[in-house]
Amino acid sequence: MTLPKLIAVDLDGTFFDDHQQVNAAKFTALLDRLDAAGGHFVAATGNSRDVVDHFLAPFVGRFDYVIQNGGQVVTKDNETLALHGLDQRQLELVKATVEADDLAPRHGNVYSTATDGYMMRADKGQGELYQNMVMEFPNLIFIDDLSEIPDPVIKIILNWPESEATPFMAKLNAELAGTAHVTTSGFGMIDVVAPNVDKAVGLQTLANHYGVKFDDMMAFGDGANDIEMLQAVGQPFAMTNAAPALLEQFPQTVADNNHDGVLDTIATF
Repeated sequence: MTLPKLIAVDLDGTFFDDHQQVNAAKFTALLDRLDAAGGHFVAATGNSRDVVDHFLAPFVGRFDYVIQNGGQVVTKDNETLALHGLDQRQLELVKATVEADDLAPRHGNVYSTATDGYMMRADKGQGELYQNMVMEFPNLIFIDDLSEIPDPVIKIILNWPESEATPFMAKLNAELAGTAHVTTSGFGMIDVVAPNVDKAVGLQTLANHYGVKFDDMMAFGDGANDIEMLQAVGQPFAMTNAAPALLEQFPQTVADNNHDGVLDTIATF
């Protein structure tokens, strides 16, 4: 078997182990093989570029980005191919729906642009996971009104009590009435992106750029926000630690995320 022309991987719970680390020697060997064959490695994640570059710092410039759940697509050469923003009405609807709910979110809404994260000043310090957002967005900018955000918001990040995340997502979908895409990577984490945007859409953008067909792609994921991507490619794999919905639909990797499951599965090719 030969390597596919493009390999797309989710990061948290998939490519990264539980400490956000990757086997550097194996990854370097894979990138060398892809470079020699004219192939491409893609970080396909809900994270922002800053987060990806922080954890994959030694490899920046050797992989492409489908980030913010498909809302932003950037090549390894730093060319932006797509930037899908939400409009002001969608931002206001999400904010109002959160404020009207009886339950309190585990951190304030974060409005993520291509370069920065914004939070309402009233939400500063609120919620048990507030510090997680400060770590992800160390230059988090606090605002008093959504109109103060100067750039397109690519993604709204919410975190809900895990047992209530699914019904709250249904409520959000009802309020947004198809004008945005609500997705989750599990554990109460909820992302709102532009309508008809997901990781598969991001991969299509890269496919058009590089002249690669979906049949020549391999992808790996562990959560609900990976399903569209896995359904699209010719060789999909669910991590052995993936959500049940993925394990029911896709072939499994040879090991979980803590035991080089992605890299060792690719090695079989």
